[in-house]
Amino acid sequence: MKFIILFLLSFMILGSGIVTAQNHIEALRYSQNFYQSDARALGMGNAMGAVGGSFIGSILNPAGLAISKRNEIFITPALIQTNANSLYRGNMESDGAGGMRIGNAGISLTTLNYSLGKLVTEGWVNYTFAFGFNRTNDFHQNTFYAGFNQDNSIMQALALDAQGIDPLDFEDYNSRESQAYFAYLINPVGGQEPFEYYTALDDSAIDIVQQKSIQRRGAANDITFSFAANYSNKLYLGLTLGIPTIGFHERSTYREVNRNPEETNFESLELRESIDTRGFGVHGIFGLIYRPSAAARFGLSVETPTNFRINDNYSFSTTSELLIDDDGTFTSDEGEFDYNLTTPLKLRTSGAFFFEDNGFLSVDYMFSNISKSSLTSDLYDFFSENRNIENFYRSVHDVKFGGEFRYDTYYLRAGLGFATTPFNDDLVPKAANSSSRSYSLGGGFRENNVFLDLGWQLTSRKEFEVPYELGETAVPGAEMRMNRNLFLLTIGTRF
Repeated sequence: MKFIILFLLSFMILGSGIVTAQNHIEALRYSQNFYQSDARALGMGNAMGAVGGSFIGSILNPAGLAISKRNEIFITPALIQTNANSLYRGNMESDGAGGMRIGNAGISLTTLNYSLGKLVTEGWVNYTFAFGFNRTNDFHQNTFYAGFNQDNSIMQALALDAQGIDPLDFEDYNSRESQAYFAYLINPVGGQEPFEYYTALDDSAIDIVQQKSIQRRGAANDITFSFAANYSNKLYLGLTLGIPTIGFHERSTYREVNRNPEETNFESLELRESIDTRGFGVHGIFGLIYRPSAAARFGLSVETPTNFRINDNYSFSTTSELLIDDDGTFTSDEGEFDYNLTTPLKLRTSGAFFFEDNGFLSVDYMFSNISKSSLTSDLYDFFSENRNIENFYRSVHDVKFGGEFRYDTYYLRAGLGFATTPFNDDLVPKAANSSSRSYSLGGGFRENNVFLDLGWQLTSRKEFEVPYELGETAVPGAEMRMNRNLFLLTIGTRF
């Protein structure tokens, strides 16, 4: 069971049918958020649920939009750099990706209530409507791992997967086994039942270099329409209608090279995969902030499950280089599949404590149970995939601390965050726990109707991947440490 779990944690899905992308990994990828939308909030570790007065409230706690009594328009350019350090079979490698983005942009409009020419302080004081978008995740990442293996090969995994299949049934290139067969990487033993296969590499003389590169691109954004109201400067209520969008693109290449090709028929192989995902969904966020005194605010928000409609396009190929048999490249037809993903509810609580006009300290807590995600389709029941989601994942607890110090028109900020692993410790190896830590710093300037904020955050987390499953034989995995540096600059004006 342990090795099956390790295999399922990998991003390379090998099976008797077409390589597909719809699995428990997607449920995790699109259920988690790594916000990069507002420089002020980022500098405080995004601990803004009870603070309010920032557009990130539209996705954290929309009640905070009503705390500001001014109209605002703003935009946030972003610079992101992700570095990946890997350890596979004692060998260390590194890779990275980065670039410029737009973290958020939007406008908020506030209507004040007056009585006899004065702004009311009792009852409904003001209403705020806000529209814009926030980037909730960035998928840009390059990873690479490599190592020497004298124990086994992915061809052995392909041979195991082909067991019991009549070679005459390999009529196209739409499975890994059929591609391996036509590429002479696996060959039938006698061609009769029980239809067993041997590999192009002498199992007693394995001495190969294994390497895999993964290039991911894309982002998740949330287009939001928000409304908030202020009651007696004590109670703030808000709601958001969100339309989250997904764009995800992955290109992966797995390669094995024989270090002693003269001893066997095998020189090298290359397995490529291409996945392009597009999707959109809908969800709601409801929030409130209670202000018992000028020195304290407490917030609560609930984000409904998001219902995504997703389209995947995928293809894969196998290339072999052999000394004797014909080699070549064999490519699958391009596959397309539409399905639905429902992500879990998110519950957030928060508190902020103010020191008059000198600044404040804040704390946010978020709860989400990843195991409640589910995949559905009219064409496929996703029974095993949803069972894996239930078994492999658990509740995530995300705690953030932040603070802001004010001197005249200048602001200094700092933040710290920690999120527990989404994986079930009883079923997943320690190296795959994927907990994360974040450290933030920031500053800002506000004068007259102009504001400018800078924010930086370092987020560190672990990932784990096993390149293939080999029955009851243990296959070591690659341990990867991801470090993401994010820089945001928010520029805006009040009117």
